Amino acid sequence: MNKLLRRVMAVRTAAQLLLLTVLPLTVILGIISFGSISMHQQAMRRLVSERDVRAVVAIAGSIGAIFQHKTDMLVMVADSSARMSQRDGALLIEPDQTHEYPGGIAVYDQQGVLIAHTSTADSWAQSNSLLSGAFKVSPVENTAIGSYNGMVVFQAHDHARNVIVIGMMPFSDLHFDTLANPPEMTHSSSEAGAVDAYLFGPDGSVLIDTLTAGAIRRTRMSDQPGVVEALQGQSGGLFRVDANGGDEHVVSYAPIATSAGLTGLGVIIEEPWETVLDPLMRYSLAVPLITLPVLLLAVIAVMFGLRRIVQPLQRLDQQARDIGHGNYDVLNKPVHGIDEIEQLQNTLRKMVDQIQADQERLRNYARAVTETQEAERKRLARELHDDTIQNLVVLSQRIQVTRQKIAKEQPHIAAQLDDLRGIVLRTIEDVRRFSRALRPIYLEDAGLAAALDRLVDEANDNERHNPNPESTPACTVTFTVRGTVARLKPEVELALFRIAQEALTNALRHASPSTISVVLSEVPTGRVQLVIEDNGRGFTITDGPTEPVRTAAAHSTGGFGLLGIHERAMLIGAGVDIRATPGHGACVTVLYPTVD
Repeated sequence: MNKLLRRVMAVRTAAQLLLLTVLPLTVILGIISFGSISMHQQAMRRLVSERDVRAVVAIAGSIGAIFQHKTDMLVMVADSSARMSQRDGALLIEPDQTHEYPGGIAVYDQQGVLIAHTSTADSWAQSNSLLSGAFKVSPVENTAIGSYNGMVVFQAHDHARNVIVIGMMPFSDLHFDTLANPPEMTHSSSEAGAVDAYLFGPDGSVLIDTLTAGAIRRTRMSDQPGVVEALQGQSGGLFRVDANGGDEHVVSYAPIATSAGLTGLGVIIEEPWETVLDPLMRYSLAVPLITLPVLLLAVIAVMFGLRRIVQPLQRLDQQARDIGHGNYDVLNKPVHGIDEIEQLQNTLRKMVDQIQADQERLRNYARAVTETQEAERKRLARELHDDTIQNLVVLSQRIQVTRQKIAKEQPHIAAQLDDLRGIVLRTIEDVRRFSRALRPIYLEDAGLAAALDRLVDEANDNERHNPNPESTPACTVTFTVRGTVARLKPEVELALFRIAQEALTNALRHASPSTISVVLSEVPTGRVQLVIEDNGRGFTITDGPTEPVRTAAAHSTGGFGLLGIHERAMLIGAGVDIRATPGHGACVTVLYPTVD
């Protein structure tokens, strides 16, 4: 039994371990995996965006510093224009100043008439579009910066001398590709770290760009997120989905400004989000793909555990409870569990078979003992009736004859003989009562109902002759027959009579009741029902078919008598229901099926 319980506990512990550890840990692992990856991605996006914003601000700052230097030099040229020497319309300035503007320098008056220019400005100096604003220039106080034919235009005003000075340099001199992708940020074998960079004008047109392999060249960026913000003097970063490839890009923007203010130009750098992630991060994105199958397997394992372990164990537990109530047939229904649980049920079934075999042997033994006991009672009852009572009757008669002979000569001895004859007569009545208790004559002659009626009458007679009415109040016993109860087999009637006799004796001896009712009836289901109920002090009943017997025996309240009731009922195939409540009496109900 202990081995069986250990196996039950081992399987149950395994099931509880599965439910209480595997599933919660798997769920927690999934939550942590998804949460950590999501948090890591958010942190990476924020870091990459901040990095690119710092980069684009640095690029815009570098270009702004170049523009600041160029405009400062052009202002110096305007301030020294009075000292400029002209020869055939050519402007002669210092060589270092000419070097600052490879595209040339030109000086105009307020009406736009060309005053002088360097030789490198021959291709554009005569164009009036520069002064009319047709070129892309944003004026800032006394200076302006714009673009013209792939060159950066710098313009300065000298209001004191009423002259306008314009200088040009190629966009290539900005070294934009180097600013956008410094050598230390890229490596030749891969595109990792390289970005697409654009320098755009006030209308969103691209003035110069540097693109990675596979990037699509654009001429205008007016609809590009970040352009309007940069032209308004804002810098920042955002993420957008590329309309061509569908992948996500990191976009950062910043305005180009000098000390005089915004130039009307801006810089945007853009790179695919996938190229930002290092290989470890790319592999970490596959964690959900691994976690999901693991989670699915865990759910399947838990469902398997519920279906093949937990639920079969619950069914086996219920079967064990039913066995405790005497229902042994429940083990014929399989529990459909894993092999260990099936083996456990088989072990339990073998144990129950052994218990049933032992109970059958005990029942046969009890039947043999009961039959022997009843035969011995019958023999004793016959001997008491045929020998002892007859001898006592003869003794009584001889005492009577002797009294009549000496009544006149010795009246005092005659009185003593009368007392002696009274004792003999009472002894005869007691022996007859003992004989009827050993073998009720009414049961054999008139049936169960008559025998029970006589039993109740004797109980009432005994209660009326109670020697201690104060300490033990008299009890009233009633007997009722409901319906027509046919004669049963002799052994059945004898068993029912003994049950009623034992229940009545237990109640009178241990419960101190004021009333006891005995009811014999035939119920509609074709069974004979015998009920003995009292209003005595009762006792506590716990779970199980034989627990009332054990409880009563443990408290010395007629438990062995109840055990006898239970055994006698089983011998004839009757059911017994014993109900009791402390302080409210007890009730014994026996149901015997008259039809098999």
